Amino acid sequence: MADEYNNVCECDSCKKELPSDQYVRILNLADQKLTEAGSTMRIVFLLYQELLWPPQKERFQNPDRFVLMFAPISRTFEESYQIRPEYGAVMPYRRNEIRLPVDLNENMAFLRAWQEIFHGDSFVYDYPLGRAHYGDFGYVRLAEVIGHDIERLGDMGLNGYISCQELRAALPNALPNYVMGKKLFDPSLSEERLEETYFSAAYGREGERVREYLKAVSALCSCDYFNGKGPRENRVVADRMASLEKMAHEFLPFIREHVKSCRDENRSYWTHLEYHSEYIRRLGKALFYLAAGEREEAGKYWSEFCTFLQQHEIEFQECVDVYRVIEVGQHYTGF
Repeated sequence: MADEYNNVCECDSCKKELPSDQYVRILNLADQKLTEAGSTMRIVFLLYQELLWPPQKERFQNPDRFVLMFAPISRTFEESYQIRPEYGAVMPYRRNEIRLPVDLNENMAFLRAWQEIFHGDSFVYDYPLGRAHYGDFGYVRLAEVIGHDIERLGDMGLNGYISCQELRAALPNALPNYVMGKKLFDPSLSEERLEETYFSAAYGREGERVREYLKAVSALCSCDYFNGKGPRENRVVADRMASLEKMAHEFLPFIREHVKSCRDENRSYWTHLEYHSEYIRRLGKALFYLAAGEREEAGKYWSEFCTFLQQHEIEFQECVDVYRVIEVGQHYTGF
C-alpha cells in the first residue's frame, strides 16, 4: 500500500494475481484473528488506485466485518456524478501501467464492479477540498458540485461521505464546507437557498452582488487545469485568466468601499475578499503565462505570487494553507 501507483511488486508470485486479491486475502486473515479474539471491530477497506480493480478470485468470508470506502482521488471536479443504468466495463488492469480514471462514468464503473461482489456498508472518501479547490477561485461552482454529489450518494449505493481536505480552506470564504455540512444532514436542501443564506450572513446587504461576482469568477476557472489534468498549453485557460484579472481589478473598489463601511460582524469577510482579489490576480497572471506556453514568464509571476502568499501568511493563515497551495502548484499545475 502506498500513496503512489504503478509501483507494485513484479515478482513471479505476485504477478499471478491482482493486488486486490492479495488485499482481500489479508483482510480475511485479519477477520479470522478478530473472530478468534471475540472482537466485533469493523474494518474499512479501500477502493483506491490499484485497488479500484476488484478481485478476480478472492471474496470476503465475513462481509459484516467490513465497510467499503470508495476513494476516487483522480476524478474530475468540473461536474457531479450522473446516475446511469449502467457504466460499462472497467478498463483492463495492467501491472504498473495503470491509468487512473478522471471521467466520472469510469469512476462509477469501478464502484459498481466492487458492489457486485460486496453488498455491505459503504461510504465515499472524496477530495474536492484536498487540492481541486485551489483551481476554483470563486468556490461557488465547487460548492455546487459538492452539493450535487451528496444528493446522489444514495443512488450511488453509498451511506456516507468523508472529505479529505485542508482544514484551512476558506478563501474567499467557507461556502463549500457550509454546503457540505448542511447537505449531509439534509440532502434535499436547496443549493440556491443555501448560497443566499450564506452570502447574506457573510456580506450583509451586498451578499447577492458578491455572490454574482464569485459565481462569475468560478465560471472562468478550472479545477482540473490547476490539478494537472490536460495539456499545460491551453488557449481557453489563458483567455479566461486574462478576463479574470480584468474582472477582479474592476470589482476591487467595491470591495474596498465595504471594508471601510461594513458592520463589524461582516468585516472579516470583506477583508478576506480584498486579500482574495490580490491573490487571484497574481495567481491568475501566472496561470495565464503557463497556459500561453510562456514558461519563463509563468515562473516569474508564480515566484512573485508565492512571495506574496508568504508575506501575508500570518495575517491570513486561518483561511488558506500557504504550504499546500505552493506544493500543489509545483507538484501538479506545472510551475
